[in-house]
Parts: sequence; structure tokens; C-alpha cells
Amino acid sequence: MATQGASLLCPIITHRPNQVKRTLGQVCASAEAPHRAHQCATLPVAPLNSNSASRLDYERRINRAMDYIQRHLDEEISLETLAREAAFSPFHFHRIFTAMVGEPVAAFIRRLRLESAATDLVSYPRLSVTEIGMRNGFASPAAFARAFRERFAM
Repeated sequence: MATQGASLLCPIITHRPNQVKRTLGQVCASAEAPHRAHQCATLPVAPLNSNSASRLDYERRINRAMDYIQRHLDEEISLETLAREAAFSPFHFHRIFTAMVGEPVAAFIRRLRLESAATDLVSYPRLSVTEIGMRNGFASPAAFARAFRERFAM
């Protein structure tokens, strides 16, 4: 996947099964982040073929934040709490998380909540839709219905 001259780019780590892994440089150059290209250029990146200690440390810290999200999906999760969990500043955490996971923190949390709710709808047919939405961290039935409709094109 690496192109010539791309040896200083690290692969994007993704936990989305159908997402194609891209290099950090490709994300920065893409339409997803044109307004942040100057920020992306300053991200610390490791060579593709190395097991850089800092890269492994970043992966471990991001995974720690992702584990926290999984454990607290039904609660309010703030960027500051996640950044503290990963031992980053909020700004740096959001930048690193987005680059490594492939989606912003809020979108990641919303996706996990909606996937959990969809599973609950099938697994627990006796529970009301409102109860399932509330159990999965949505503030109101309207917010859950709107997010569900947008995500699953209903």
C-alpha cells in the first residue's frame, strides 16, 4: 500500500471492519481534512516498517480510551475525560484519535451506541424503543430516533 517516498507515513489503525486502511498522509491530503492539513503535517509519525515505541505508546493510549468508551457507553462521555484517560491534552487527543481510528470521537461514540441499540432491539423485543435508547446513552427518545433513522437510512 505504501508508495515510493512514503516511508515516513504510518498506517491508520482502524477498528471498523470494512474501512480501508490509509496512511496518515492520505488522510491529511484527502477531502476529509483539507482545513487541517497544516495540523496533520505536525503529527508525530513513525516509519511504516518500524515498531516505534512512541507509536506503540499512542496505540496503547488510544485503545485505553476506546476501552473506556465501551465501558461507559450508557453515560455522558466528555472529550476531557477521554483525553485524561489517554494522558493527552483534549486537542491532541482528538487529533490523534481521529487520525488513528478514522473518525472523530463523537462519531465513534455515536456509532457504537447505535450499534449497541440495534443489537438490543433484536435481542430484547419486550423492551420499549425508548428504554433501549436511554439504556444506550441517548438523552431523549427523539434524539435516539433521529440518530437511528440517519444511521440506518430509515
